[in-house]
Amino acid sequence: ILRDDPRVLLIDGWTWSWHREECSEWIIKEGHLRYAWHLAESFAKAAMIDAIRVDVFLYPGHPEMAVVNELSLTSAAPYPCHADFMAEIWELGHRENRYISVDFPFARPTYMNFRGESWFAVN
Repeated sequence: ILRDDPRVLLIDGWTWSWHREECSEWIIKEGHLRYAWHLAESFAKAAMIDAIRVDVFLYPGHPEMAVVNELSLTSAAPYPCHADFMAEIWELGHRENRYISVDFPFARPTYMNFRGESWFAVN
């Protein structure tokens, strides 16, 4: 599901095509995308990452309860010839200290974040 399109982009083999998917229409109709996109973009900004896959759990009827499920630096597509290099690049950044530690003093511990009350919530 994309940001501003009620259709779903599905892959069939190697071909992408647009479809309406009844089982996902509630996500758009109930306004969940506003929260899901905000969570994903806010996480990427806070982590200073320009590209990351952020999976978000949604609760039907309660868009404000969206929560980050997991993160991935790849799209979960198979990378048979590149997997070793991707891991090496990731490891290189840590080995050579090519990162910045950032403290967010206004952020609460994860266990205190509930129902959109965390620092990344949509107000």
